[in-house]
Amino acid sequence: MYNYGSDDQFTVPMSAVVLTQAGEERGSRRVAQSDARSRESQSLFSSSTDSMVFNWQHVHRCNSGLKINEDTWLKGQVLRLKLDAQTEEIADRLKTVTGESYRREDATLVDLVTGQTSIIKGYRNSNLLPAIARPKRQRMAGELEAFLETQTRKGITVHYWVLTAGDRCCAAEMHDRRTALSRAVTALNRPLREQFDVEVIFKGIEAPVDENGKDSWHVHANVVVLHHRKLSGSEWQRMRAMVHSQLGAWWKDNGELKQLQEVCKYITKLEDLAKIDDETFKDFAESIGGARLYETYNGFRAWRKELADAGERMRKVKERGGDFVWIREKKRTRGAPVASSGTSTGSFMISVTAPVPAFSPELRPCVLVGRYDGDFHKLLGDNPSAMEARAIALERISALDPNSSHLHLISTEELVALKGISQDPPPPDDPVSYTIRREGKPDVNLPANRPPLEPKRKLRPSVSIQRALQLQP
Repeated sequence: MYNYGSDDQFTVPMSAVVLTQAGEERGSRRVAQSDARSRESQSLFSSSTDSMVFNWQHVHRCNSGLKINEDTWLKGQVLRLKLDAQTEEIADRLKTVTGESYRREDATLVDLVTGQTSIIKGYRNSNLLPAIARPKRQRMAGELEAFLETQTRKGITVHYWVLTAGDRCCAAEMHDRRTALSRAVTALNRPLREQFDVEVIFKGIEAPVDENGKDSWHVHANVVVLHHRKLSGSEWQRMRAMVHSQLGAWWKDNGELKQLQEVCKYITKLEDLAKIDDETFKDFAESIGGARLYETYNGFRAWRKELADAGERMRKVKERGGDFVWIREKKRTRGAPVASSGTSTGSFMISVTAPVPAFSPELRPCVLVGRYDGDFHKLLGDNPSAMEARAIALERISALDPNSSHLHLISTEELVALKGISQDPPPPDDPVSYTIRREGKPDVNLPANRPPLEPKRKLRPSVSIQRALQLQP
């Protein structure tokens, strides 16, 4: 849904560093060692998980029915409502100062277990809008966390740097400051690797505005680096001097990275952004609107490309009886949305989500629907993947909480409609799936105003549908 932009890097001359002949030899050895470590870091994760790529059903079986802390969930709901209000306010203000509409068609989020609904407001894909920028930050933070967990081994430490772009500037100058800072980080990349075995893997741009509403912005970069070995005192001093010379401005090593939220942030504080005047706000929008606020490097960049090329993504799941772990999930191939009514004006399914605490602290799968007409049973009948996600969730909820009220949500009509599902012997290469086949018999017991829930095409869902049917008394 979101565009992350290309990963092209700026081409900048490396800073001049004079080494003695002996130093050059040591530098050459370190280059070879650094390149070897880079190749190792790029292949470390894939070498252990190439044979462990899971489908979406596995993710749903692991996470459906889990519960998060209720206080944490309530705080998250308050934050979401606040973020929605701020997004609407910024979208309206952008329309006022730019003359362009940032609104798009709304969608509906439907809980596949309870049928509850929530309106998801549609917006243009812009980093200026908090509701759009937040999922991008969350995705980047998740990928960074997954990557760092694979790199945390003896001898490697993860550091968090702050690199500034000089003194504070006005909004009209932010584009040039941001560009110069990005080029400086790219220029530092190679000498840090070759001389000190320090690997830059991530950079995020941030620009807090003056809290009093003045046109004064502090442009800086939050950078994540890997220290492949411990630096001596003299090496540390030489590295500090080199970074300062290359950057030409203040910078700081904040030590080991503790929280990923420190490096994946919104471009500025929303409360302070509301205080600036319209002219300054317009300059800010023009400087940041189409900017690439995150950049990846070296091993992290190569690892993300590997996932993208393979059509995979990272998911955090809780294995039964164990802890949360990162796994590779094969992305589903999506076709064009098909209207439930058979026309372009009817409701259509956009996507089935992973189990999320959208309506309660309990993680349940949801479906994002365009132009939803409110017919939950029609939605399930026209979208077999949604029906399967519902069945898996009910199965997991029954295993985690046998007394859950959700177990009575399979109606008699739905049960009758599913009678046409039969289980074939599992094929040898896929022991956890089977084929649904249609019996070709009319569903005479269904109410006249409720369409059948039988799938309209062949597919390979999990055995959870059969198990869910057994939950009926």
